[in-house]
Amino acid sequence: MIVLLAILALLALGSVWISPGCESCGGAARGPAIGWIGAIYYAALTALASIIGPRRFVIDGIVAAFAGHAVLTGHLLAQGEFCWTCVIAMLLAGATAVISLALPQAGSMRHLAIGAVAALACQAAAPALSALTHPVASFRGLPASLRNDTAPQVKVVLLASPEGTEASTIRESLLLPLQAEFGNRVVVREFQGNGRSAPSILVFRACNDVVEFRSIPPYSSLRGRVLSRLETPPK
Repeated sequence: MIVLLAILALLALGSVWISPGCESCGGAARGPAIGWIGAIYYAALTALASIIGPRRFVIDGIVAAFAGHAVLTGHLLAQGEFCWTCVIAMLLAGATAVISLALPQAGSMRHLAIGAVAALACQAAAPALSALTHPVASFRGLPASLRNDTAPQVKVVLLASPEGTEASTIRESLLLPLQAEFGNRVVVREFQGNGRSAPSILVFRACNDVVEFRSIPPYSSLRGRVLSRLETPPK
């Protein structure tokens, strides 16, 4: 169990560098990278389990970690994104939870209740923790001609408040390099997002593969979304 916890801590730490494009734990996450939070959490559990053994509150933490990890990974997969680091870490967290619950000192109902609370909390927090979200409202607000456009180019749409100061940064650091790299394979459009506290970027090729960055992503992350849609034919 201690070995599995140590591996989880390393995986969570490694996700900061290994998967910079991962929308749940990479550079596109809003606020502190979730990978860092996971690494610190699992490292603390590893230290506690090593010093005092698998007591009940340590098992509580392990089960809560798996529940939260499963919800956040599910949120990632629901957006059509896949990350080996996240999935492997979730499976290892599940194995650690099962081993912990099989121990004589485990009180299964108590631990399962804590896991359920952790899962609900992460489910509620997932949209705020991830910079990638299902863009139903934003996409519907686009002109019908753009929403229904079946041209093979990938559309990159900037929605920004006319009073915002971040739009120029996005143009210079993201949109212009994107156009320079992909040329006429990418169509860049801008619309005023009145009432928005922060700009967002929609990326899509067809109406069924839209993603939205609700904060300024790293260029590598935005480029990855564009590239994946260029390589995958529309459904």
